[in-house]
Amino acid sequence: MLPKPCGYCIFAIVKYRNSLYLLSLLPAIFCVFGNLTGGYWGFTNYMFVFFILALIEHISGSNSSNRFSDASTLPEAILVFHVLANILTLGTLAYGIHSGIISGWFFIVLASFSTGAHTATSAVVISHELIHKNSKWQRGLGKFLLAISGNIYFYIHHLRIHHKDVGTTKDAATARFNENLYQFAMRSVSGQLKQAWQSESQMLKRKEKSIYSLHNYMIRAILVQIAIVIAVYTTLSWPGLLAWGINVYLAALLLEYVNYIEHYGLSRTTQEKVIHTHSWNSDKYISRFILIDLSRHADHHHLANKPFYSLDSHAESPVLPGGYASLVIPALIPALWRKKVHPVLSKWKIDNGLQG
Repeated sequence: MLPKPCGYCIFAIVKYRNSLYLLSLLPAIFCVFGNLTGGYWGFTNYMFVFFILALIEHISGSNSSNRFSDASTLPEAILVFHVLANILTLGTLAYGIHSGIISGWFFIVLASFSTGAHTATSAVVISHELIHKNSKWQRGLGKFLLAISGNIYFYIHHLRIHHKDVGTTKDAATARFNENLYQFAMRSVSGQLKQAWQSESQMLKRKEKSIYSLHNYMIRAILVQIAIVIAVYTTLSWPGLLAWGINVYLAALLLEYVNYIEHYGLSRTTQEKVIHTHSWNSDKYISRFILIDLSRHADHHHLANKPFYSLDSHAESPVLPGGYASLVIPALIPALWRKKVHPVLSKWKIDNGLQG
């Protein structure tokens, strides 16, 4: 039997676990601080996201508990907080450049990378949760976040193609065994764009609507991006366009990094049903609560509309040798990635009778 103090701690963590998702707003705080302070402080959130969180994740443990509160008020509110946070971070970046707080190309680049890191870890992650919702207003917020991330294909590809074809060669967003991140990112982005366009075109043909019209989501998304570029250039000129370009670039790069580690080397036939063994899982504290349980990806693919705060950890799922924050550097170094992941993947396959 656990000592009473330990029992109280565990009870508190379980009871107030939903409050831990508020940690996901920390990058926004560091980002806004940097944008309103300028100078080297503008790089604060980038350092926090890619170095400090990675370090903390290395030394912190995991939380594999599947117990959760039925109360959804706070977790659902956090999603809306993130929408406001993204407006605030991009708004303060624009204000910092316009007011001169962030001056000089070098410091504009630093602040833009910092803001882009927030867009990647907040806007893209939260949009993933929102586009799976049943309500139109929540899906609308998801589309808004994708728009400020510069993404024109994720909404269609993720919902219509990725969830259906994950783990098969049909899915552009599934990383193949021995494929490095750079090869994957080029194949994934071009493939998702092509597949999303084809899917939208086929749907419009079935509805007897014109492909080259505003009925086409892809065309609407492209027009939105053009409008954003015009607005940014009109108000902030070339410094603004540079900042926006970095923001979009980093959001796209981190999205493909996440796609890469979520299904790397896991495959299934088109006849197999998607189960908990077709996605990597991680219960690391940082990955779980900073990224609102995106790392419990196996359960998400099993039940796509299941809210993030009720996703479970399953024993049969392959477990990443680290969390999303601490695997960024290994993923960027193909030899290191193979050294860390291949033995884990091989052992998991043997343990599950998937290879000799």
